[in-house]
Amino acid sequence: DVRIPTAANGLLYKAERLDPASPVWEAGVTRQVGDRVEPTTYNGFYYEVTAVEGDAPSSGAVEPTWPVEEGETVTEDATDTDDGTFETAETTEAAAVPDQSVQDRYGDV
Repeated sequence: DVRIPTAANGLLYKAERLDPASPVWEAGVTRQVGDRVEPTTYNGFYYEVTAVEGDAPSSGAVEPTWPVEEGETVTEDATDTDDGTFETAETTEAAAVPDQSVQDRYGDV
């Protein structure tokens, strides 16, 4: 979007991405650590796979609810059912905060 500042200065401003777009989330896509994905409705964040389990880790059948606070994580648990489809469970967690003694020794983390 092009924006005009509230105090006119004769300039227009346009926001641009610094990083290339990541693939948009899709159901049943194989995932590996380091993959990046963006929600189907852009929210300004991309999400990076940090851990996987199982022989063929993949996204579930239903898009997770993406957290929008920096440092939060979402766990997408795709479980193979007997009929070959996937059920999806998800959890969202805030990033772990070091206890005060660690913060005192090392400052803000």
